[in-house]
Amino acid sequence: SDGEHMQLQIDLCDRDAIAVVVERSVEILGGVDICVNCAGIGGRSPAISYGDDLWDRVLATNVSGSFAMAKLVGAHMITQGSGSIINIASIGGLVGWAGSVGYQVSKGAIVQMTRSLAAEWGPAGVRVNAIAPGHIATELVQRQWLVEPELEEFFLSRTPLARLGDPVDVANAAVFLASDASRMITGQVLAVDGGYTSQ
Repeated sequence: SDGEHMQLQIDLCDRDAIAVVVERSVEILGGVDICVNCAGIGGRSPAISYGDDLWDRVLATNVSGSFAMAKLVGAHMITQGSGSIINIASIGGLVGWAGSVGYQVSKGAIVQMTRSLAAEWGPAGVRVNAIAPGHIATELVQRQWLVEPELEEFFLSRTPLARLGDPVDVANAAVFLASDASRMITGQVLAVDGGYTSQ
């Protein structure tokens, strides 16, 4: 690739670390054109016994951390008059199923945050979209399905393509939303789910 990039790992619950990463990115790269907000932790538990600590941690990471990153990056993009923010939501933010209330609430919040920021920042030339992955063959999903094999049958039987997605499927969607091929698209949620949400 001819473009410049760098990779830094931070805790999205640490607002100071987010600010440092954004400022360092602008300093080294001269600006920020694309931000993929892909923080996400889960935690399966019946709602009635869903712990307060787990609830707070899931929302702090998935929602508050993602908003803090979008806000700081968005400020730079507004100044430069362009940019694309891609938030990673989940089909869990579009449909409901039992046992993961905190995760689903957090990803539903990402969907609404995406729409709100798109409406607010669009006039400044900043696009904000979201990707809602379905069940993707990540280590996390495969590990979960080893513990709860009935989940694999449940989800795949309701997925028209009847298979797990690959991480590259989500990456391809992000490349599209980051590129000029999607220059007239903002405020949208692209489900990469094998058709799960089509039913």
